[in-house]
This record gives sequence, structure tokens and C-alpha cells, in this order.
Amino acid sequence: RGNGSTIAWFKDPAGNILSVIEQTGIP
Repeated sequence: RGNGSTIAWFKDPAGNILSVIEQTGIP
């Protein structure tokens, strides 16, 4: 939220934990 980057954690069906980094403010 306005920090420039957001780290989201997801758990896939296999039980693995995935970290998704979304960079915002970049064209």
C-alpha cells in the first residue's frame, strides 16, 4: 500500500508456500 512493493504469500495445492512480490508504481 504505497510502500513500493507488496509481498503476498500463497499456499499451492501441493502444500508449498509461494512468495509473490508485486512491484507497484513501476510503468
